Amino acid sequence: MKQLLITIFSVGILVGCNQVEEATDEIENEAENVEQEVEQSLNNSEEEITNLVNDLNNEIEEEINEVDPSIVTEGDTAVINTPLLFPFNEEDYDELYGLIEQSNYERINEMTENGDVIIVDENTEVEVVDMGIRQAKVEILSSGEQGYIPAKYLAVNETS
Repeated sequence: MKQLLITIFSVGILVGCNQVEEATDEIENEAENVEQEVEQSLNNSEEEITNLVNDLNNEIEEEINEVDPSIVTEGDTAVINTPLLFPFNEEDYDELYGLIEQSNYERINEMTENGDVIIVDENTEVEVVDMGIRQAKVEILSSGEQGYIPAKYLAVNETS
């Protein structure tokens, strides 16, 4: 009987050890699965970021190709072909167009009230001081004020 109890006890211990070993194997397998999922997620994120950057670069390249710098160049007299907001320095230009993207009308109003930005009418004659790909520094001929506008809003002055 003593031997039977020892055998049953030994079998119990072996079964318990076997269950511990199975549980350890299961935990190791789960850990490997989680590691693979994390690695796949990171790869997906890197791929997504790469795709986003490539898409943005393609859009920028398309915009560059759409702008024909031979139409209006530095030193030319041109006209602004739409009514627009006219900031006097690059910092205000950057802030303004960020606010426009955010539709932050309150802050745009403040900039206008503070005199950081003025409203310029369509067909306002300007001299192009500096022509970039996306923005141009221009001088309003009637007032001498200089500021920055998106280059796409300049057109050749047909009257000069």
